[in-house]
Amino acid sequence: MYQNFTAKFFVLMAVMIMAPSIAKTESNKKTFPAGITNHIKYLEALCNAPSDDSTLPKTDLAVVDVADLNQDGIDDYVIDDSKIVCEDKTNPLHPRGGIGVIVFIGTADTADGVKKSFSETLLSVRVERKAESPIVWVGMSPFFCGKTAPEETEVIPLCERPLAWDPTAKMFNIVPFPETKEPTETKEPSNP
Repeated sequence: MYQNFTAKFFVLMAVMIMAPSIAKTESNKKTFPAGITNHIKYLEALCNAPSDDSTLPKTDLAVVDVADLNQDGIDDYVIDDSKIVCEDKTNPLHPRGGIGVIVFIGTADTADGVKKSFSETLLSVRVERKAESPIVWVGMSPFFCGKTAPEETEVIPLCERPLAWDPTAKMFNIVPFPETKEPTETKEPSNP
């Protein structure tokens, strides 16, 4: 009975130790278009990630957000390059801060299955899943949302703007913040 307990204990400990690496391996086995895995490997090379002859990137592909953003029935891909695995665990792709937000649209028109449709250095990215269609929100300086210079003690929250699909250009663009307009003077009607 003691041997059976010891064997079960060691098996349980081995599973607990191996679970994170098994989970990472499984998520890296997801099928993505060649253009997505090639772009992640390219980003890894830029930040001196350890390389090998594998066709899979070192970065866990769970960092790629998948959704049909342009409503054409084909998956599109959002990459936050701050999550790319780099050699020294830091990401030198944006030394002045921010993250690279890259959106690829899925297409049958290219050999690698995707076309880059947006790429900017911003502060954040998230995909909001709505019943009718997912929306990509990008974070930027509050000044792009009409905020003025803060007081020393004031904290201004992050400004988020959605991306909008331009079907003619086949690109995503940041929806601009509406310009504020000065109120126009209304003249009193003149009495005859």
